Amino acid sequence: CLLRETLRDPLFSRYKVVVLDEAHERSVNTDLLFGLLRKALEKRPDLKAIVTSATLDVVKFSSFFNNCPVLTIPGTVYPVDVYYLPPKLSGSLITVGDLQPHVQNEDDDSQEIEDEGLDQDNYVDRALDLVYKIHRELPEGDILLFLTGQEEIDMACRTLKAKEQL
Repeated sequence: CLLRETLRDPLFSRYKVVVLDEAHERSVNTDLLFGLLRKALEKRPDLKAIVTSATLDVVKFSSFFNNCPVLTIPGTVYPVDVYYLPPKLSGSLITVGDLQPHVQNEDDDSQEIEDEGLDQDNYVDRALDLVYKIHRELPEGDILLFLTGQEEIDMACRTLKAKEQL
């Protein structure tokens, strides 16, 4: 872990370039790393930093890093259909037909989903069941599943790989 290395080497002397990807995924550790990197950059003019993010507030980050230059690379936008599973269905009853398209009114900037009756303990299992069913029943395409943290992501990957082996 780069943060742990800074305990022994606060100037990042083993590196000529430090890349911090997905900088918008903020945590205490990443914020500490940003601060330590800024201090190292002040003391080492030969050290370069690259901070990447699709959703970062570039003005704030540029200011934080001594008004560093900002390079914007336009991305490609692909059409995405967003669906939600009605919360009152149990995991064993999920079908692809149960999906509901997400519709947002122009006047409504809220994207809250009613979660009445949702069993918070098994939402990952329900989501993985649905991912697997979409994979089996719908035409080929990509599936993007949002989870709340690395532990859930790792568990989801293990679970899906195990199902793949069956």
